Amino acid sequence: MFRSSIIAIVLFITSISWATEWNSCHKDLSSIRENSDEAIKSTVKLRDLYDRYETKKFEYEMCKSLGGDCQYLQLAVNALLIDYGTEKTRFSNIMHSINMQLSSIKETCGYDFKP
Repeated sequence: MFRSSIIAIVLFITSISWATEWNSCHKDLSSIRENSDEAIKSTVKLRDLYDRYETKKFEYEMCKSLGGDCQYLQLAVNALLIDYGTEKTRFSNIMHSINMQLSSIKETCGYDFKP
């Protein structure tokens, strides 16, 4: 009787441990999904900022070649460069978080990503 009680307790504790791991795995995977969505939005914003930068840079160079007052275009180009740099940093931070979460999945989900 005592022996079967011990076995039942061990099995119960083991099943609780497994359940906790799957909850952690689910949480980590959900977090990766959310960060991946943010990374996708960031790449769209980076692409759009780059396209706008290229357009403004072209307008600025054309204005300069015509000898016009191009200060407003130069300011616009500089502002786009600052916005691009800020978004690039944000994207890098998101990707770093995803990388850390992938490392965590090895523990919580029992899965190791191999190249």
